[in-house]
Amino acid sequence: LCASDAVLTIVLISRSAYEVNPLLAPLVSGSGVLFVTVKIGLTGVGVVVLTLLSRAKAFGRFPVALLLYAVLVGYGVLVAYELRLLGWL
Repeated sequence: LCASDAVLTIVLISRSAYEVNPLLAPLVSGSGVLFVTVKIGLTGVGVVVLTLLSRAKAFGRFPVALLLYAVLVGYGVLVAYELRLLGWL
C-alpha cells in the first residue's frame, strides 16, 4: 500500500496536486525515485519498530499491535482516496 501511495502521489502531482506531508514535499520536486525510496523506507522502519514493540502497551492502555492495524487501515483509505481523485475508483 505504501508503494501504491507513492506512485499515485507522483501521478497526482503530475496532475497539479501537491504533497501535504512537509517531510516529503521537498523530495517530490526532485527525483521521483528518491521520493519513493524515502517514503517506503520511512514506512518500513515504522512498521519494523511497531512490530518489535507489538506486545508493549501504548500509553499504558492498549497494545502497540493495534497501531499496525491503524497504519494498514490508514494506507487503505489513503490509496482509495487517491484512486477516487484520479477517477479510477
